Amino acid sequence: MTDGPSDEVIGAAVLARQPDPVVVLGPDAALLWANPAALLRFGFSLDAVRGRPLHGLVHPDDLDTALLSLASVAAKDVGTLVEIRIRDAGGRYAWFEVRGGGWDDGPIAGAVILNLRDSTERRRWELGAGDHRMLGAILDATPTISMLLDADGSIRGANRALTRSLHRPLEGTLTHPLLDLVTPADRAAVGAVLHEVAGSGGTRQFEARLLAGDGTEIPMSLTVVDLVDDDAVRGLVVAASDISSLVEARAELRHLASHDDLTGLPNRTNLRERLAMILSQGSRGHSLLFGDVDTLKAINDRYGHRAGDAVLAQVAARLRSVMREGDFVARVSGDEFVMLVPTTKPRVIEDVRERIRSALDAPVELPDGTRVRVTMSTGVATTDATVDADELLAAADAAMYVAKRERSTPS
Repeated sequence: MTDGPSDEVIGAAVLARQPDPVVVLGPDAALLWANPAALLRFGFSLDAVRGRPLHGLVHPDDLDTALLSLASVAAKDVGTLVEIRIRDAGGRYAWFEVRGGGWDDGPIAGAVILNLRDSTERRRWELGAGDHRMLGAILDATPTISMLLDADGSIRGANRALTRSLHRPLEGTLTHPLLDLVTPADRAAVGAVLHEVAGSGGTRQFEARLLAGDGTEIPMSLTVVDLVDDDAVRGLVVAASDISSLVEARAELRHLASHDDLTGLPNRTNLRERLAMILSQGSRGHSLLFGDVDTLKAINDRYGHRAGDAVLAQVAARLRSVMREGDFVARVSGDEFVMLVPTTKPRVIEDVRERIRSALDAPVELPDGTRVRVTMSTGVATTDATVDADELLAAADAAMYVAKRERSTPS
């Protein structure tokens, strides 16, 4: 064996001339050392980055991947290959394939050696080699709208789902701001999200209404992803899915929760919420008419509950027909209805009672064709500064029972 440089000297020389970046991280994920190729590629001096934590150099969206990989590789000779974006001294991110292993016999316990290979050009080459046609075809066939925005929110590109969903020509939307497609009521909120993502990165998901070509408002779920620092994209990616069915289902559920199934009128919960809102606003100029169908029990006993339900449905329709603009009618229990009117004037209240009596004058027809007469007793309570919604309902209920007793007492 001939004399010559030691293995350590040769190893150091080879590492110094390694064309790919090589770095050493400590157990706390801080950078301890980098070879000349790494310093040249990223534009940092070793003194500037020594001791710097990993999260300051890795793209925020890739940080979890990097930290999890780092935690697992410390106990391995060779770890799994991962691909992440790393920032250079100029603030630009590029894609790197990273593979590493634990350095058990090194001077620092728990250190990890990482080899980095720039994969940005390879990713571009793969796209330019023909994959773009396949990806483009897939993207155009998806039902989700996909758009690429410049950092200022202008549409640079979009798939054909935009035309299918919004009935707009693709060519007519390019270079225009995305906000032009958003309903006026939602523009400020969407603009704020775009500004936030462009400024601080990450991903945001939210709902907004987009305008179809004919002016129809379409509810959409939108996801905005920041890829401004990705050399292959340099923009914001927006995905938008039509959620009209979901919005309709929500509205139906809200309606079911706040309305009576049989009559379609607002229910007790709905009425209480309205009363609470009126009282919280300090409005005291309202009256409650609490009405009870006097003859319902007798109809149920003689003709059955199906007939009683028919009576309640027709009574509700007649009450609704005599309510004026600003009036509100609800069914609060089996045979009880409440009319909320924006007045406390006795003359107007008596006019409402008279209209209710007139509406119930005509007989009600049962499912078997039988015609029966229906009457209603009503009691009145007015809002004032000392009562809440439940107390007001209780007062009107008590007044109704007084009216019912008077009605049944022979004169």
